[in-house]
Amino acid sequence: MGTLHALKAGNNWGSPRDVVGQPGLLEQLSADDRRRFLDRCTELGFRSGDAIFSQNLPTTAAFVIVEGLVRTYYLSPVGREVTMAFWSSGDLVGGPAFFGERPTHIWSAQAVEPTRVLAISSRALKELATQLPAVALAVIDTLSFKLHWVSLMLQTMGTESVTQRLATLLLRLSETYGEPGPDGIEIRYPFSKADLASMVGASRPWVSTMFGRLHKQNIVAMRRRRIVIVQLAKLRELL
Repeated sequence: MGTLHALKAGNNWGSPRDVVGQPGLLEQLSADDRRRFLDRCTELGFRSGDAIFSQNLPTTAAFVIVEGLVRTYYLSPVGREVTMAFWSSGDLVGGPAFFGERPTHIWSAQAVEPTRVLAISSRALKELATQLPAVALAVIDTLSFKLHWVSLMLQTMGTESVTQRLATLLLRLSETYGEPGPDGIEIRYPFSKADLASMVGASRPWVSTMFGRLHKQNIVAMRRRRIVIVQLAKLRELL
């Protein structure tokens, strides 16, 4: 039985996640509302590296991630790429214009690993939002989280030195995507040094050098391609 059929049959989507991040849309719906939502969805699969949607192309659908990992990013007119965030199971991507009110996407989304999503057309999502208050509130929660995250990035870029921006970004990642682990707070998504560089407006070599210094001071570490904040208090002292 496919994922979409299993969900329609009443199999649990899962209890609310105990990690900080985007509120899961399907987790916020009653069984009846969820079935009505799923009736408007189509299940799609993507290989690692596949584009789920692309900047400047028409906005036609939104996507609930069932399994896998998705990276959203912006490509500037001069070719500079900025990683916006990573998203995983339960997250809704495709916005901020979920209802298709903007004609084109303002950024792109790419599967980082084999990924399955539930696609719902912008028109169908808008119709459901007008009929089901829970769907409308779930979309608002999603937009609020995305606005919060983008606002943090803008504030950091506009008010702090490069060193402070890196420290602030690592703190924000730990607050937003952190999970307690044996060595400290582990960021649950694989932000690379290139991703960090694009997010703080620095070169990758500079970020590698600074990360190396923080590692020598036992403030941060890298475990299985994931960043670990070993000493949160020490990281805060850099601000």
